[in-house]
Amino acid sequence: KLIEAIDLETPQWETSLSRRVKHFGKTFDYVTRQTQPQPLNHKLPVELSQVLDKIKTFAKISDHFDQITVNEYMPGQGISSHIDTHSAFGDIICIVSIGSGIVLELDDPLNELPNTNVYIPQRSLYAMGGESRHRWNHGISRRKRDVVDGKLVLRERRLAITLRSLRKDDNPCKCIYPTLCDSQQGPASQLSNIRSPQLKEIASKQSTTDEQSHIGTPQVEVEFVHHVYNQVAQHFSNTRHTGWPQIVSYIESLPAGSFVIDVGCGNGRYMFQNGKHKCVFLGSDICQKFVEICVHQRNFDAVIADAMELPWKSNCADVVLSIAVLHHISTESRRLQLVSELVRIAKPGGEILLEAWALEQETSSKRNFEAPDVMVPWKLPKQFLPEEN
Repeated sequence: KLIEAIDLETPQWETSLSRRVKHFGKTFDYVTRQTQPQPLNHKLPVELSQVLDKIKTFAKISDHFDQITVNEYMPGQGISSHIDTHSAFGDIICIVSIGSGIVLELDDPLNELPNTNVYIPQRSLYAMGGESRHRWNHGISRRKRDVVDGKLVLRERRLAITLRSLRKDDNPCKCIYPTLCDSQQGPASQLSNIRSPQLKEIASKQSTTDEQSHIGTPQVEVEFVHHVYNQVAQHFSNTRHTGWPQIVSYIESLPAGSFVIDVGCGNGRYMFQNGKHKCVFLGSDICQKFVEICVHQRNFDAVIADAMELPWKSNCADVVLSIAVLHHISTESRRLQLVSELVRIAKPGGEILLEAWALEQETSSKRNFEAPDVMVPWKLPKQFLPEEN
C-alpha cells in the first residue's frame, strides 16, 4: 500500500537524475546540496504519515522530519558515495527501505577505518546518527545483484524513503568532525571532488538562495539537456576523445601556469590539452556522469555545478572556457546569466573563450538549421542503452 500511495500521489516523479526521485516538504537541490527556500504544497500520503508516527513511537526519535525524499532504485541503479550535507540537515537521518534489499557500502573519508558493507533487508528502517551520520560516506554500487552471506541475491525495484529534519540557521552543526563538516569549514568543503588545496581555496564563493538572483532551471533543460547527457555521457566520452582544433590551438598558446576553469567541461577533453605548456585546470558540469568520468576515469579536478550559479570566487581565473554550452540554455535571460557568471569568475584582464553552435553553418557542415532553438537528436547505439530500456 505504501508503494502504491507513493506512486499515485503528487508530486510526479522527477527524472533529472539517473534515478527517479520525489520530494515532500522542501525540494533538495543536488547541485548546491541544499534545500530550496520555498516549501512544496504536496501533502504526505496517509500511508507515509502512518509510518512516520510508528517511527516516532517505536524508535523513540523526537526529530520533526520536514524534508522527505523518496529515491527509486531499479536493478542496476545506485548512488555515489556521499555524506548528507551537515549544514542542511539535523543530526538524525532515517531511511525506510521497501520493495527490495540492498547492500549499503560505507567508507571512511578520513582513511582511518576499514570500509564495511551492511545488508539492508526490504521492509526495514535504519537510522544514521553520530559517527554514521557525520563521518562515514555511504553509497550503493550500480549492479543488478548482491552477494549476501555467500549467496547471490537479485535486486528488484526498491524505494528508499529518506527522512530528514531541516537544520535551523541559528543551530549549525557542531559535530566532532570539523574537516568533514561544511557548517564548520564553509562552502568550499562541499566541493569534495577537488584534490588540490590551492584549487579548493578558489572554490569558496557561497551559493546564493536569494530568489532574485537564482533563476530556476526550465523543465525543457532538465528533460532534454540534463537527463539526456546523463544517459549518453559514456557514449559521448568514448566517441569524442579530442577537442575542436581551434580550441586546442588556443589552449596550447596559453602561458605556462595559466589557471583555466572549464565551465561545462563534459568528459574533460579540453582539460589535458597542455601542449608544451602546463596549465592548471578546474572543470564543472551539471551532468553527474560527466563529472564521474572526469574524476574517476581521467583523474581530473571537476565538480557538479550549475553554470547559472558557479561556486567559484570572483576574479580568480586567468582563462574561462565555455565550449558548446550556451546553445543548451533555453532563454535569453539565462544566456545572459551564464555570460555574466563567466565574466564574474575571470580575472580583470583575463580571457573568456565562449563557443556555441551557430544558426549559419558552412556549406560543408552536416547540419542545416532552418531556425534557432531547435532540438537535435542524439543517436545512441544499442550497446550504450540502459539495460532496462
